[in-house]
Amino acid sequence: PISTFLCNLAVVMLNLWFSARLCLVEDLQSVFWRPLGASMLSVGASYMLYLVWENYFGASAILTLGSIFIAVTLYLLFSCLFGVVEREDVLALPMGERLYRLMRKLRLLPRI
Repeated sequence: PISTFLCNLAVVMLNLWFSARLCLVEDLQSVFWRPLGASMLSVGASYMLYLVWENYFGASAILTLGSIFIAVTLYLLFSCLFGVVEREDVLALPMGERLYRLMRKLRLLPRI
């Protein structure tokens, strides 16, 4: 398992390096580190909530689905707060203009 992990880590780092060079990405932080931070926080919080729920209700499929829903919701929230989601991303969605106005009103996106 250790060698598999190290091999996969090397592949990920090489992919990031070549992607940054070939796609001419100057700000690797907004492309990789911010989404990674948002996903780690959302999955961590969802897992902790699942453990609390499991102590009270026992393990079940409903708790698992609820935790996945919480993780997705938290990821969207953290992505907005970390500046991963931009205006163009929201406008590309169906009803994007309305969603963009709502997100600006909730201060999830910066005013541009």
